[in-house]
Amino acid sequence: MKKRATLDTERFSISALSRSELIDNVHGVQDIKLFNLYKERILKWKNIQYKYLKIRIKLLKLSQIQRAGSIGINRIKDTIIILLTSTSVIKGDMTLGQMLAVQYILGQLNGPIRDFVNYIQSTQDTKLSIERLGDYTDKIYKEPFLNNREFQSSRNIVESLVFENVTISKNENTILENININIPYGTKVGIVGESGSGKTTIINTIMNYEDITHGGVYFGKSKIDSYSHEERYSNFSAVLHDTYIFSDTIKYNITLTNKIDFKRLNKILNICLLDDIVNELPYKLKTKIGKGNSSLSQGQKQRIIIARALYKNFNYLFLDEFTNALDNITRKLIVKNIYEYCKNKTIISIAHNIKDLDYVDYIFCIKKGKIIEKGTPKELFKKGSYFSKLYTFEI
Repeated sequence: MKKRATLDTERFSISALSRSELIDNVHGVQDIKLFNLYKERILKWKNIQYKYLKIRIKLLKLSQIQRAGSIGINRIKDTIIILLTSTSVIKGDMTLGQMLAVQYILGQLNGPIRDFVNYIQSTQDTKLSIERLGDYTDKIYKEPFLNNREFQSSRNIVESLVFENVTISKNENTILENININIPYGTKVGIVGESGSGKTTIINTIMNYEDITHGGVYFGKSKIDSYSHEERYSNFSAVLHDTYIFSDTIKYNITLTNKIDFKRLNKILNICLLDDIVNELPYKLKTKIGKGNSSLSQGQKQRIIIARALYKNFNYLFLDEFTNALDNITRKLIVKNIYEYCKNKTIISIAHNIKDLDYVDYIFCIKKGKIIEKGTPKELFKKGSYFSKLYTFEI
């Protein structure tokens, strides 16, 4: 029973981990693509399935041993019956017919004995399930990380980002119309506009999440789709609306690897104001977060997502309303820290909060899929501009 309980507990834990991993892979597919996690996630999935298979084999062996015991008991019983009845026949205490009758009657015990063994197995399974339900806790499943993920070699892209007459239409609705943008490498750009105006679509187009109807997007003079997905994503990092928190530790959710540069990680924690928060947690960086683990607030989880984007090596950073869960003091400090950290990188930031754009060089205003204004913040703050109305009067 003890052996079966141990194996069944391991099987249940690995089965739960397998389901959790599947959910992570489905819901986190955008982040898996962005951070080039294909190989690691596949290896991790295979590792879990391999462990599950080993547990199933051990349980099968145990079941076979129990069944063999049942068969052995029946065979010993039959041998003893034959021995005793044969001896009685030889001594004249029993006729041959009586011996056959006794063997037949006692032989009918084979079925009940087999059923009794199966009943014991079923009882053990039921008892283990009831105990698991009764003792269900927030136990942390300690799973060693896999081998370090292997990044594919890729070109280092440090070119201007150019939109030439880009139009995107869906179901006869125009999302973006004749967009022309030229962002020199290292420039900090803000994109503003009302909800549904097409701001996020611009970032999605760069990241190949949208199909272009007309026009093209370029790195310098090279069309963006001349680069492979891996090459683009290895140069990109982003904080998007639906960025996913994996069911894993804080450390993994930030680094997405087990080959960690702790000096860099500590710097990122400081930039995102996470160092004090992490140090107050019982398990520090090993604290589990994600689905089913709600020890952190939404604002703290958003800081972890920002930290993940900054930890990655990148040349282009895309921020889509990345401070909407932060309080004003935290937001102001983190925005300042990000722009200081990324002073030699290209940043494209979509924002409804004007304070998120304190450090941008240039702003594009979009309305109904068209760029209606562009310029420096100082130029656009002039009286009567759409930009000024958008934030002054919260249009």
